[in-house]
Amino acid sequence: MVSLAQRLSISAILSMGLIAGLNPLALAQDQLNLTDGAECTGSFDGRDGRGLCLYERASESGSPFNYYDGEIRNGRPQGRGVLVYANSDRYEGEFRNGLPNGSGLYLFVSSGDRYEGGFSTGKFNGQGTFTYGNGDSYTGSFHNGQPHGQGTFVFAEIAARYVGEFRYGQINGSGVTLHNGVRCEGTFYDSTLAGEATCSYPRRSSVQSYVGEMRGGMAEGRGTRTWKNGRRFEGEFRSDVFIRHADS
Repeated sequence: MVSLAQRLSISAILSMGLIAGLNPLALAQDQLNLTDGAECTGSFDGRDGRGLCLYERASESGSPFNYYDGEIRNGRPQGRGVLVYANSDRYEGEFRNGLPNGSGLYLFVSSGDRYEGGFSTGKFNGQGTFTYGNGDSYTGSFHNGQPHGQGTFVFAEIAARYVGEFRYGQINGSGVTLHNGVRCEGTFYDSTLAGEATCSYPRRSSVQSYVGEMRGGMAEGRGTRTWKNGRRFEGEFRSDVFIRHADS
């Protein structure tokens, strides 16, 4: 059900005539029911036009939507518009056959997350950027609502990034990590950055290189670390610290 506060806000929009490009008098004249049950007030020519559509009755049968404000074709949202969900999430952008399709912005109200980019049949698809409420972000290819393909993930809190392959929402495949001047290139298996890589270090570091297993962007497992003074440790590492030689 649409709450009293939502009813009042929607009524205010109607009474003030704030829907772009519409005359308030015209709004009072035309009514249309969408194919999904929403009741629209706006300016229509048959089942085409532009209007504000309320899902109050539709929500009683389980609709996830609150209201739609935008262009309509053949009794469905199509063109540009704004769709507000029952949980207050919001989509702004292009629609096709009643669903987000094309270029748009989706805001997750409760978490502060946001996605901006391509959509297909209501899901993130194509190129886009997903920014998390904590400041982390992913920019790259999406498929069926998930990161999939080439992309870049930025870990905001530790100022690190991963550039490379993603599969079904996870870091997976060939890639490069960059953190505090350390560059590690290799194969990574999940979003904890577990994998095997070859790392090079900045000039200011006393370490020359590391080759081996990793996790969380650090040496973790079996590997070999070489210092610029010629020292070389081969064995087990934990949290980037050498703990024992391979033959121990």
